[in-house]
Amino acid sequence: MVAFGGAIRSAEKMFFECTSLKTLDIINLGMGYCRDTSDMFSNCRLLSILDVGNFDTSLVENMAGMFNGCSSLITLDVSSFNTDIVNDMSMMFAGCALLSSIDTTVFNTAAVLDFSYMFWGCENVASIDISSFNAFNAIYTKQMFSQCSSLTHLDLSSFITDGVHDMKAMFYKATNLICITNLNTTAANNPGGRDSLFTDCIALVNPDITAVSDLTDAGGADWVNSNDCM
Repeated sequence: MVAFGGAIRSAEKMFFECTSLKTLDIINLGMGYCRDTSDMFSNCRLLSILDVGNFDTSLVENMAGMFNGCSSLITLDVSSFNTDIVNDMSMMFAGCALLSSIDTTVFNTAAVLDFSYMFWGCENVASIDISSFNAFNAIYTKQMFSQCSSLTHLDLSSFITDGVHDMKAMFYKATNLICITNLNTTAANNPGGRDSLFTDCIALVNPDITAVSDLTDAGGADWVNSNDCM
């Protein structure tokens, strides 16, 4: 399928649930005025390769679910994305089960409020570099890395979660996760805000002196791993 477009203002659900779509040429899709790419390719289950390298995302505010459910994608290059004013990245890569890597090192997340389910079910990705991320404005990180079963290390040193209120099941079933560095859970002290945070993280060891049970109390806790990490 070849898609052309001029001054697109919104690409919300443009190819939503095109479940039989296997190829898509969007090189000439005019994205310079686009503010919304939410669910743009959501549930395109048979799409294996997608070239978004020439996308102009400088005006995009909402990327929620953009590639959600693209379970056959084997490669995806988002390294040229401008995310300076994006406020919602929830479910952006959720269910991209065959992707082995996602390069988000250029992402500026200063405006993002919602990271919920962002990498949910990215079970083939062994490493996620979020060193360019910050969460100064973030409220939700619920299930952000849930079921990332190949992920082993996660450095959150730059990902300041001081204001995050809901991080429920943030690492749920990340079964190979050995190390988490610098997770602050103090703001997520509302009922359920830290529920199932590390449930089924069966490889997670040596969590400094902070007991997992302490993370459910009203006072919160800082999670800082020892030198065995990284």
